[in-house]
Amino acid sequence: MKVLIVDDDPNTVQMIEDSIPWEEYGISEIFAAYHGQMAMEIIGKEEPDIVISDIEMPQMDGHRLTKLVKSDKEFQHIPLVIF
Repeated sequence: MKVLIVDDDPNTVQMIEDSIPWEEYGISEIFAAYHGQMAMEIIGKEEPDIVISDIEMPQMDGHRLTKLVKSDKEFQHIPLVIF
């Protein structure tokens, strides 16, 4: 399984990456994006199984990211966790 972490603060992304025992949950690949547009590019290329996203980010916030993912038939099955 693959997870995508989206936050405009690299320290927060790193903290999330380091604080969860991903392999115990079957996650073998972790991707990071620092704004919504970057997240959409990674979603298009990697098709993560879950997206964990901040809500407030520059360029494209978590609300807009959620709307884009859920409106795309190819990606609407991907669960999003917004914090």
